[in-house]
Amino acid sequence: LALAQRGSRVALYDLRELLERADGPLPWTDLLSAVAAIGDAECLEPLSRIHARLPGTPDALARHLADAFRAIVTREKVTARSPVAKKIAKRWPDAWREIMDRNGN
Repeated sequence: LALAQRGSRVALYDLRELLERADGPLPWTDLLSAVAAIGDAECLEPLSRIHARLPGTPDALARHLADAFRAIVTREKVTARSPVAKKIAKRWPDAWREIMDRNGN
C-alpha cells in the first residue's frame, strides 16, 4: 500500500500478480486500497473474477472491491464498449453491471 501511494510501477506489477493468483485469505482492505490507488485496466479482469468467486462475500469487502474497480474504470476511462469490458461481460456476464451499479449500500 505504501508503494502504491507513491505510484510505484513495481507495486503495480506485484498487485497484478497477486490479483491473478488470489485464492484464499488476503489482506483485502490494503490490497484493494492499493489497487484503487494505482491499478490499471489490466486489473479489472482479475477483480471481476474475484467478484464472481465471492458470492457470499461480506458486504464491506464487496463494496471495497467495487470501489477499487470503479476507481480504475474512472481513471483509465474504460467504457462498456472497451475490449476489457467486453471480455469481462463475456466471461462473467453480470460482473460489470453488478460492480458498476453497486452504490455503497
